[in-house]
Amino acid sequence: MQHARIRHLLFSQFIMAFILCASAAMAASDLTFTRLAPADAPNYTFGAGKTTGITRSADGAFYIVNATYNEIEKRDASGTWTTLSGPDASVGGFTDSRAIAVSASGTIYVPDGDNDVILVRDSAGAWSRIGSTGTAAGQFDRPLGLVLDATGNLYVADTNNNRLQVRDTGGSWTTIGGPGSGLGAFESPVGLALDASGALYVADTSNNRIQVRDTGGNWTSYGSYGTGAGQFIWPAGVAADAAGALYVADSYNNRVQIRDAGGTWTVYGGADTSDTSFFNSPTGIALDGAGGIYVVASLSVQAGTKDTVGVWPVFWGGSSSLPGFFDTPVGLSADSAGRLCVAEMGNARIQVRSASGVWTAIGSYGTDPGQFIGPQGVACRADGTIHVADSSNCRIQTRDPAGNWTSDGTLGSGVGEFMMPCGVATDTAGNVYVADTINNRLQVRDTSGVWTAMGSSGQGTGEFTGPTGIFVDAAGRIYVADTGNNRIQIRDTSGVWTAIGSEGTNPGQFIQPLAVAADAAGKIYVADAYNNRVQVRDTSGNWTVYGGGSTGTAEGWADGQFSYPMGLTVSPSGALYVADTHNNRIETAAPGAAVPAPTGALLLLMGVE
Repeated sequence: MQHARIRHLLFSQFIMAFILCASAAMAASDLTFTRLAPADAPNYTFGAGKTTGITRSADGAFYIVNATYNEIEKRDASGTWTTLSGPDASVGGFTDSRAIAVSASGTIYVPDGDNDVILVRDSAGAWSRIGSTGTAAGQFDRPLGLVLDATGNLYVADTNNNRLQVRDTGGSWTTIGGPGSGLGAFESPVGLALDASGALYVADTSNNRIQVRDTGGNWTSYGSYGTGAGQFIWPAGVAADAAGALYVADSYNNRVQIRDAGGTWTVYGGADTSDTSFFNSPTGIALDGAGGIYVVASLSVQAGTKDTVGVWPVFWGGSSSLPGFFDTPVGLSADSAGRLCVAEMGNARIQVRSASGVWTAIGSYGTDPGQFIGPQGVACRADGTIHVADSSNCRIQTRDPAGNWTSDGTLGSGVGEFMMPCGVATDTAGNVYVADTINNRLQVRDTSGVWTAMGSSGQGTGEFTGPTGIFVDAAGRIYVADTGNNRIQIRDTSGVWTAIGSEGTNPGQFIQPLAVAADAAGKIYVADAYNNRVQVRDTSGNWTVYGGGSTGTAEGWADGQFSYPMGLTVSPSGALYVADTHNNRIETAAPGAAVPAPTGALLLLMGVE
């Protein structure tokens, strides 16, 4: 990338900003974003970021580690959510934290596996750290788990040192165990738990077992490597209840297992059972003492009980296989009937939102008709027809209004063949347009089914490098997110191409633009993915930037902020929809009242940051 060159040009940009402020200033901000989906519900609150740990304190509050945004999300016993800021980078961070513990006084402990320390937040909100890198007592090598006992002793899973360490209330450390597969020895322990009697439970992760130490210091082991009930592959989280039941987050088996006091195992989820629960790499478990089970899985916390049937509802987060929830939403399309279609890569499906707001999921993972691998583009039409860029299957699939699927294309570089097609669009006549990404071209299928190739690899106008997003407006103009060239290209109805933009972080510049759309008034909308923002160009050529945070390119999850947005579309009624991909949500906006444009100096400052 050319960031160094851009920095060298900042001074000249400063001069030009004052000379050309009337034409170069960013256009007025006139869009207000809200979250369309997932929608909050009585027992669900939306959250974004990588969830890595959960605990419930003695006063009934839940604490969740948000590794992406370096935050702790707290839900008190009344159901009120608050966000607690994480530590400054000079103290540590949550990027490799798998647990959280809270003392009776409100002190919070989080392991920082990246920095080999334990992070501590006092009741006043100040962060400090305990420990350092090493093998001596009170030193760690990637600590990932921890738990507090009733008297305030801190137990730490010193993962890469293959041991546990205990810090008493006076600050002295004691070591338990060491590397090995015998009782009381460990290989990469992660999850820890204590029951009411003081028995210690250890997810002895690389030994694929759970170890339990009673109050007399005697060890017992449960489980072995495998997919059967009571077997594990990389168990990462553990919990125990007052009735003597043991709960295990069986991470690589994508399931939760519960062992009752009589020794019987029950399996929830996983590929080798008939249970329809689903957990994506669960890593942690918390209990509420009233039968509620809270599972950290992928980017969410799912909540259920021993009697829950099917997919467990989301308690906090955004990622789920339930309709109206998403795992890596990418392509968007809106039709004149009021439907919104979403291509969802992570769940290998298409979701359709009706005009009345009801979500329906279509498809599954696979290679059969109506199945997908990595779908990235979607185009829906008012008659109910849906076209899908089934990217990793290197084909375009079409679903007719009756629900029948047909397929076009195979892997290749010939006409009508594709290599990772990422975008699809239609025009008013029913022609289908495809961004044939790895082939660095577009392809168009007419209503007779005949394919034509358009463009070639390169940097000239009408040439492409990894085009991804494609949009066709009502007049027949074609808009292409020419991703590898960090620009937008537009083909008018005469066949003439125009290129807009370049690489960078200033308004009108892009890094990995992945989607483009236009409205009836001629405004152009761009998902500037790597810059974590959406840009809008008015008919006078002025750009408005939405998102990007205080630096201009920072990710965020408040309304109007984005984390790697990969898709957007404009409905015939003028509503803007954005696939806020890494936040696993859809945001929407409608034009509102304009505000005065900033000066050229402010424009420059936004570019510098």
